[in-house]
Amino acid sequence: MTTQKNHNKIFDKFAIYYDQIYHDKSYAKEVNFVVKTLKKYGKKNIQNVLDIGCGTGSHSILLAKKGFTITGIDRSKQALDIARAKFNASNQKGKFLRKDFKNFQLTSKVDACISLFCSMCYLENLDDLQKALKSIRRNLKKGGLFIFDVWNGNAVIKQGPSIKEKKIKIKNLEIIRVAKPKIDYLQQICKIYYDCTIVKNKKIIDNFVETHPIRYHFLDDLIWILEKNGFEVLKTTGLSNTPKKESYLTEWYLYVIAKKV
Repeated sequence: MTTQKNHNKIFDKFAIYYDQIYHDKSYAKEVNFVVKTLKKYGKKNIQNVLDIGCGTGSHSILLAKKGFTITGIDRSKQALDIARAKFNASNQKGKFLRKDFKNFQLTSKVDACISLFCSMCYLENLDDLQKALKSIRRNLKKGGLFIFDVWNGNAVIKQGPSIKEKKIKIKNLEIIRVAKPKIDYLQQICKIYYDCTIVKNKKIIDNFVETHPIRYHFLDDLIWILEKNGFEVLKTTGLSNTPKKESYLTEWYLYVIAKKV
Protein backbone atom coordinates (compact mmCIF):
# COMPACT_ATOMS: atom_id res chain seq x y z
CA MET A 1 0.00 0.00 0.00
CA THR A 2 1.35 3.43 -0.92
CA THR A 3 1.30 5.95 1.91
CA GLN A 4 0.53 9.62 1.53
CA LYS A 5 3.56 11.89 1.45
CA ASN A 6 3.96 13.86 4.69
CA HIS A 7 5.96 17.00 5.38
CA ASN A 8 7.76 16.64 8.69
CA LYS A 9 9.76 18.67 11.17
CA ILE A 10 13.55 18.43 10.91
CA PHE A 11 14.75 14.93 11.84
CA ASP A 12 11.22 13.83 12.66
CA LYS A 13 11.28 10.81 10.35
CA PHE A 14 14.69 11.37 8.80
CA ALA A 15 16.32 10.27 12.06
CA ILE A 16 14.71 6.84 11.80
CA TYR A 17 16.56 6.10 8.56
CA TYR A 18 19.60 8.30 9.23
CA ASP A 19 22.11 5.51 9.91
CA GLN A 20 21.10 3.61 6.80
CA ILE A 21 21.30 6.72 4.60
CA TYR A 22 24.76 7.66 5.91
CA HIS A 23 26.15 4.14 6.31
CA ASP A 24 29.02 5.14 4.01
CA LYS A 25 30.04 8.27 5.94
CA SER A 26 33.67 8.29 7.16
CA TYR A 27 32.91 8.57 10.89
CA ALA A 28 36.18 6.85 11.85
CA LYS A 29 38.27 9.32 9.83
CA GLU A 30 36.53 12.28 11.43
CA VAL A 31 36.88 10.86 14.94
CA ASN A 32 40.59 10.18 14.36
CA PHE A 33 40.94 13.81 13.29
CA VAL A 34 39.20 14.92 16.50
CA VAL A 35 41.41 12.75 18.70
CA LYS A 36 44.61 13.99 17.05
CA THR A 37 43.39 17.57 17.39
CA LEU A 38 42.58 17.13 21.08
CA LYS A 39 46.06 15.74 21.69
CA LYS A 40 47.78 18.49 19.73
CA TYR A 41 45.88 21.57 20.93
CA GLY A 42 44.15 20.51 24.15
CA LYS A 43 45.27 20.38 27.74
CA LYS A 44 46.45 17.10 29.21
CA ASN A 45 43.98 14.54 30.50
CA ILE A 46 41.00 15.49 28.34
CA GLN A 47 38.23 13.19 29.49
CA ASN A 48 34.78 14.76 29.21
CA VAL A 49 33.60 15.59 25.69
CA LEU A 50 30.31 17.24 24.74
CA ASP A 51 28.89 16.27 21.35
CA ILE A 52 26.53 19.01 20.14
CA GLY A 53 24.05 17.84 17.54
CA CYS A 54 25.03 14.27 18.36
CA GLY A 55 22.21 12.84 16.24
CA THR A 56 22.13 9.05 16.42
CA GLY A 57 25.46 8.96 18.27
CA SER A 58 27.85 7.51 15.68
CA HIS A 59 30.70 9.92 16.46
CA SER A 60 30.00 9.61 20.18
CA ILE A 61 30.25 5.82 20.17
CA LEU A 62 33.66 5.87 18.48
CA LEU A 63 34.93 8.49 20.93
CA ALA A 64 33.60 6.47 23.87
CA LYS A 65 35.45 3.41 22.59
CA LYS A 66 38.64 5.50 22.70
CA GLY A 67 38.07 6.18 26.40
CA PHE A 68 36.30 9.54 26.44
CA THR A 69 33.28 10.23 28.64
CA ILE A 70 30.55 11.47 26.33
CA THR A 71 27.60 13.77 26.79
CA GLY A 72 25.50 14.23 23.68
CA ILE A 73 22.82 16.86 23.14
CA ASP A 74 20.34 17.16 20.31
CA ARG A 75 16.89 18.58 19.63
CA SER A 76 15.54 15.41 18.02
CA LYS A 77 13.90 12.94 20.40
CA GLN A 78 13.94 10.28 17.70
CA ALA A 79 17.69 10.64 17.13
CA LEU A 80 18.44 10.57 20.87
CA ASP A 81 16.40 7.40 21.37
CA ILE A 82 18.46 5.71 18.65
CA ALA A 83 21.73 7.00 20.15
CA ARG A 84 20.88 5.58 23.57
CA ALA A 85 19.94 2.21 22.10
CA LYS A 86 23.18 2.05 20.09
CA PHE A 87 25.26 2.91 23.16
CA ASN A 88 23.56 0.20 25.20
CA ALA A 89 24.10 -2.34 22.43
CA SER A 90 27.80 -1.46 22.20
CA ASN A 91 28.30 -1.60 25.99
CA GLN A 92 29.46 2.02 26.06
CA LYS A 93 28.48 4.63 28.60
CA GLY A 94 27.11 7.95 27.45
CA LYS A 95 24.62 10.54 28.57
CA PHE A 96 22.21 11.93 25.97
CA LEU A 97 20.08 14.97 26.68
CA ARG A 98 17.40 16.73 24.67
CA LYS A 99 18.51 20.35 24.66
CA ASP A 100 18.52 23.37 22.39
CA PHE A 101 21.96 24.44 21.15
CA LYS A 102 21.11 28.07 21.81
CA ASN A 103 20.46 27.77 25.52
CA PHE A 104 21.63 24.79 27.53
CA GLN A 105 23.29 24.17 30.87
CA LEU A 106 25.12 21.01 31.95
CA THR A 107 25.60 19.94 35.56
CA SER A 108 29.39 20.30 35.16
CA LYS A 109 31.76 21.82 32.63
CA VAL A 110 33.45 19.70 29.98
CA ASP A 111 37.04 19.53 28.75
CA ALA A 112 36.14 19.79 25.08
CA CYS A 113 33.20 20.18 22.73
CA ILE A 114 32.65 18.88 19.22
CA SER A 115 29.90 19.52 16.69
CA LEU A 116 30.23 17.56 13.47
CA PHE A 117 28.40 16.98 10.19
CA CYS A 118 27.59 20.69 10.11
CA SER A 119 25.20 20.67 13.07
CA MET A 120 26.13 24.30 13.75
CA CYS A 121 24.90 25.19 10.26
CA TYR A 122 21.33 24.49 11.40
CA LEU A 123 21.54 27.80 13.30
CA GLU A 124 19.94 29.93 10.62
CA ASN A 125 21.00 33.43 11.68
CA LEU A 126 23.87 35.18 13.45
CA ASP A 127 21.81 35.91 16.55
CA ASP A 128 21.16 32.18 17.08
CA LEU A 129 24.82 31.39 16.36
CA GLN A 130 25.99 33.84 19.00
CA LYS A 131 23.53 32.43 21.53
CA ALA A 132 24.88 28.95 20.87
CA LEU A 133 28.48 30.10 21.20
CA LYS A 134 27.71 31.71 24.54
CA SER A 135 26.09 28.49 25.77
CA ILE A 136 29.04 26.41 24.55
CA ARG A 137 31.56 28.73 26.18
CA ARG A 138 29.59 28.69 29.44
CA ASN A 139 29.80 24.89 29.58
CA LEU A 140 33.48 24.60 28.61
CA LYS A 141 36.36 24.69 31.06
CA LYS A 142 38.84 27.51 30.56
CA GLY A 143 41.14 26.62 27.70
CA GLY A 144 38.70 23.95 26.52
CA LEU A 145 38.58 23.17 22.81
CA PHE A 146 35.63 23.58 20.48
CA ILE A 147 35.97 21.59 17.24
CA PHE A 148 33.27 21.89 14.58
CA ASP A 149 32.70 21.92 10.86
CA VAL A 150 30.71 24.19 8.56
CA TRP A 151 29.67 24.50 4.96
CA ASN A 152 32.33 26.60 3.25
CA GLY A 153 30.68 29.62 1.62
CA ASN A 154 33.37 29.94 -1.05
CA ALA A 155 32.79 26.39 -2.27
CA VAL A 156 29.01 26.77 -2.10
CA ILE A 157 29.11 29.91 -4.24
CA LYS A 158 31.69 28.55 -6.67
CA GLN A 159 30.29 25.07 -7.15
CA GLY A 160 26.64 25.43 -6.21
CA PRO A 161 24.65 22.56 -4.71
CA SER A 162 22.86 20.21 -7.08
CA ILE A 163 19.98 17.75 -6.98
CA LYS A 164 21.28 14.41 -5.74
CA GLU A 165 19.64 11.01 -5.59
CA LYS A 166 20.90 8.32 -3.26
CA LYS A 167 19.68 4.73 -3.15
CA ILE A 168 20.41 2.40 -0.25
CA LYS A 169 19.54 -1.29 -0.27
CA ILE A 170 19.68 -3.30 2.96
CA LYS A 171 18.22 -6.80 2.66
CA ASN A 172 14.53 -6.34 1.79
CA LEU A 173 14.57 -2.58 2.50
CA GLU A 174 15.32 0.13 -0.05
CA ILE A 175 15.61 3.85 0.70
CA ILE A 176 15.51 6.40 -2.10
CA ARG A 177 16.48 9.88 -0.96
CA VAL A 178 16.34 12.82 -3.34
CA ALA A 179 17.95 16.04 -2.08
CA LYS A 180 16.70 19.20 -3.81
CA PRO A 181 18.56 22.39 -2.77
CA LYS A 182 17.43 25.99 -3.06
CA ILE A 183 19.80 28.82 -2.12
CA ASP A 184 18.95 32.19 -0.61
CA TYR A 185 22.18 34.09 -1.25
CA LEU A 186 21.11 37.11 0.77
CA GLN A 187 20.47 35.08 3.94
CA GLN A 188 23.33 32.58 3.28
CA ILE A 189 20.83 29.74 3.59
CA CYS A 190 20.54 26.62 1.47
CA LYS A 191 17.22 24.88 2.00
CA ILE A 192 17.45 21.20 1.20
CA TYR A 193 14.20 19.40 0.52
CA TYR A 194 14.76 15.74 1.35
CA ASP A 195 12.19 13.59 -0.43
CA CYS A 196 12.47 10.06 0.95
CA THR A 197 10.72 6.94 -0.27
CA ILE A 198 10.93 3.75 1.77
CA VAL A 199 10.34 0.46 -0.04
CA LYS A 200 10.03 -2.90 1.70
CA ASN A 201 9.55 -6.14 -0.20
CA LYS A 202 9.04 -4.03 -3.34
CA LYS A 203 6.15 -2.07 -1.79
CA ILE A 204 6.26 1.58 -0.76
CA ILE A 205 5.68 1.71 2.99
CA ASP A 206 6.49 5.37 3.57
CA ASN A 207 7.12 8.58 1.66
CA PHE A 208 7.93 11.87 3.35
CA VAL A 209 9.60 15.23 2.86
CA GLU A 210 11.72 17.17 5.33
CA THR A 211 13.13 20.65 4.75
CA HIS A 212 16.58 21.24 6.25
CA PRO A 213 17.84 24.86 6.24
CA ILE A 214 21.66 24.95 6.17
CA ARG A 215 23.56 28.18 6.74
CA TYR A 216 26.93 28.35 4.99
CA HIS A 217 29.77 30.47 6.36
CA PHE A 218 32.72 32.53 5.18
CA LEU A 219 35.77 32.00 7.37
CA ASP A 220 36.68 35.63 7.99
CA ASP A 221 33.18 36.37 9.28
CA LEU A 222 33.07 33.17 11.33
CA ILE A 223 36.44 33.88 12.97
CA TRP A 224 35.28 37.38 13.88
CA ILE A 225 32.11 36.03 15.51
CA LEU A 226 34.05 33.40 17.46
CA GLU A 227 36.54 35.97 18.75
CA LYS A 228 33.72 38.32 19.67
CA ASN A 229 32.18 35.57 21.79
CA GLY A 230 35.26 34.58 23.76
CA PHE A 231 37.05 32.04 21.54
CA GLU A 232 40.50 32.05 20.01
CA VAL A 233 40.65 30.34 16.62
CA LEU A 234 43.69 28.06 16.55
CA LYS A 235 43.27 26.56 13.09
CA THR A 236 40.91 26.17 10.15
CA THR A 237 41.36 23.24 7.81
CA GLY A 238 39.83 20.69 5.47
CA LEU A 239 40.25 16.94 5.90
CA SER A 240 41.81 16.32 2.49
CA ASN A 241 45.39 16.91 1.41
CA THR A 242 44.38 19.90 -0.69
CA PRO A 243 46.72 22.89 -0.14
CA LYS A 244 45.26 25.39 2.31
CA LYS A 245 44.58 28.26 -0.10
CA GLU A 246 42.91 25.94 -2.61
CA SER A 247 40.89 24.10 0.04
CA TYR A 248 39.22 27.35 1.08
CA LEU A 249 37.84 27.61 -2.44
CA THR A 250 37.06 23.98 -3.21
CA GLU A 251 36.37 22.00 -0.04
CA TRP A 252 32.70 21.93 0.90
CA TYR A 253 33.35 21.18 4.57
CA LEU A 254 35.86 23.14 6.64
CA TYR A 255 36.82 22.42 10.23
CA VAL A 256 37.39 25.06 12.87
CA ILE A 257 39.51 24.48 15.98
CA ALA A 258 38.88 27.09 18.65
CA LYS A 259 39.76 27.54 22.33
CA LYS A 260 37.84 29.17 25.13
CA VAL A 261 39.74 32.21 26.43
